[in-house]
Amino acid sequence: MELDIYGPQRRADPKLLRRIRAHQSWYRVEVLRAQEWGATPPPNAREMGSILSAKWAEKGVNFTSREALAAYRERRLIGWGVEPYRCEHYLTSSQTLTLNLFAPLGNDLGWLTRVLSALGMAEVGRAENLQIEHQPSLRSAGHLDRTIADAFVGTSYGGVVIETKLADQFSKRKASVGAQEFYELANSKMRIWRGRQSSFEKGAQDQLSRLHALGSLISDVPAHVLFVHHPLDTKSPLGAERYRDVMENPELLHVIDLGRLIDVLRDTARSSRQRSQVDSLYLRYLATGLSDGIFEEMEAVRLSV
Repeated sequence: MELDIYGPQRRADPKLLRRIRAHQSWYRVEVLRAQEWGATPPPNAREMGSILSAKWAEKGVNFTSREALAAYRERRLIGWGVEPYRCEHYLTSSQTLTLNLFAPLGNDLGWLTRVLSALGMAEVGRAENLQIEHQPSLRSAGHLDRTIADAFVGTSYGGVVIETKLADQFSKRKASVGAQEFYELANSKMRIWRGRQSSFEKGAQDQLSRLHALGSLISDVPAHVLFVHHPLDTKSPLGAERYRDVMENPELLHVIDLGRLIDVLRDTARSSRQRSQVDSLYLRYLATGLSDGIFEEMEAVRLSV
């Protein structure tokens, strides 16, 4: 099998990222029919098979539906929060994954309501709105860091804050010292955690606690937290599960893999177009059996160097 058409790969990447890069390189060639690949942005541009060239990025092909592309363009107009180059060029972008997954649901709130119910969140009631890369204006309440929710669903009885990861890991940064009082005040109002947020470990506990506080203050009740990960990712879900240890109500956390979510999307779809959108998501992110051959060859080359 000729590997050159799939473009450069990074031999030093962790296995999960190598596997996902290989599948996205396959997707670029075999599904998008984009023969040329792109590169990381200057000044240190590095070519990668899983990055779209400028010509193809401008076509919007990193988005699997017109709803996702429209949601991306609308969110860009709002301002800071999305990374344009990564969203448009990187086939491995988690922000693009969020848009591809949830933008069609935001256009059909009945579908979104059915999805939440099927995932065990019937108590939140009807979905009333969905915001992508959402950061409400909380500075007047003393919120000084730059935490943004990948997505937030406002519902008739609360809300759901969403975090999605394709191949990346949890942020290691702590919220700024000046923001700690904000989180302790949020906890005293909402009873979100059993301990002090400022004492949580870096990584999943810290990142999910910041998102949970944000979603709860928007909802005015403790929000549900939905964490979505790739089924080949065994590390991130373990980290997410540790967040339960500090939650006042651990049942508000829902850790699911992308395969299960896409199954739920398919089961709750009501039209042929919706089912077609789900099929596109499956091909893009989960049909790794179709790229097994090229990944095995890439691994053989990697080990021979």
